Amino acid sequence: MALSLPNESLQEIFSYIQYDKKALHSCLFINRNWCCNIIPFLWKQPFHFWKDNDEPSPKLTRVYLQFLSNQSRERLSTKPLLVLPRASKQPIFHYPTYLQNLDTEKLYQASRRWLENIEHLLGDLDYKEYSRALAHELGILFMEQCKKIIRLEIHHELVIVDYDTDKYWSEERYALLNDSTYTSLPLFFGARNCLRDLREFECHRQKKAGILIKMAEYCHQIEKLEVSMYNSDDLACDVEAEAIGLTYIIQAQQGLKKFILSGNKYEWPNVTESFSSQSKTLTCVDFCDLDFDPICDPLLKSISLLNNLEKLAFRYCSPFTEQNMTSLCEAHFPNLKNLRIRVLELSRYFSPESLEYFLKNSQAPIEVLHLGRCWKLNTNHLDVVSKYAESSKLKLVNLRYISKKFPLKKIKHLQSLIEEVITEDSPLKEKRLL
Repeated sequence: MALSLPNESLQEIFSYIQYDKKALHSCLFINRNWCCNIIPFLWKQPFHFWKDNDEPSPKLTRVYLQFLSNQSRERLSTKPLLVLPRASKQPIFHYPTYLQNLDTEKLYQASRRWLENIEHLLGDLDYKEYSRALAHELGILFMEQCKKIIRLEIHHELVIVDYDTDKYWSEERYALLNDSTYTSLPLFFGARNCLRDLREFECHRQKKAGILIKMAEYCHQIEKLEVSMYNSDDLACDVEAEAIGLTYIIQAQQGLKKFILSGNKYEWPNVTESFSSQSKTLTCVDFCDLDFDPICDPLLKSISLLNNLEKLAFRYCSPFTEQNMTSLCEAHFPNLKNLRIRVLELSRYFSPESLEYFLKNSQAPIEVLHLGRCWKLNTNHLDVVSKYAESSKLKLVNLRYISKKFPLKKIKHLQSLIEEVITEDSPLKEKRLL
């Protein structure tokens, strides 16, 4: 039966188990035809098959190192005691061409793990320097030989300096932030062809302006974009250039659907133009750790342009004032079904009046309302939600970290809707009160 199935049918079947490494691997040995159809699934995201708590296998890096160009081998040959593997015979499959999902953090970890496996040869040499050099050359390999990358995550090196979490906030961490090695993949030769079909892009590295501007030239199919703007005063990042890059890459897309922006410091004067270009396709907007202008914030004002929003989230953003919330509360969101507001002190940063104003005027058919991690929740918020639930399509309310004494009388109309309540006296485990 296996022999009679066309390749298209086999690929359709294997797509349902594409995230199950064991299942895919067991199917490799059925016959050659099955093997040829499964190899692309196994090797399109090999860096994502291990769990977060597991270490990557050194065999994975070893396989890719066999495909390095002579130029890459020559550059790495300058590293003392580093001996790269060579294939004893030509591999049956050219594995780098299948890669579709790439994360620079996992790329570094895989390089580091292979070096640790041959530590008896390296002695006391600098693992971090060698790991970055290996990841850099592997990045060149992927940009030159991958047919298409669908998902790309770029992390700054402060996240992956060392496995030792005690060193996470060390001075050494900041010294590496200005490195532009493997974290600059979109600037490598071949990136234009490799990334032209990119669908999901996350950029969390410092000094990202050049990357964003360059990608705006050849990436026009991105559907999910996530950008971090955590700029440290010590790094002298060009905030204006990064804002320009962010504007360019958003406006270059033909159908952006999800946008996530996080950062303690941001200046984005062209936010209105950016959102206007994607107003027909953007359905999900998520903001995290942003410091809003208390008088008139252009970002909050521009959200009103996104009439097709289905999900809107504010996570640890502040402050929300009567002045900067005016334009947002007066906007209409006829498709908004999921509203998430997560701030540490809801009563301080998001008043009951603002919440009521938004729910009343937005004309949004909200079905899921999250008021998450809200210490010192004002009971007036419950009054607002309870009143709204009487005349809406609200299906689920998620309330977390509210208070020690939960006012059951305040939620008469919410008892059948509340999913969970976590009280102050049990902050580490879920405790259902209803």
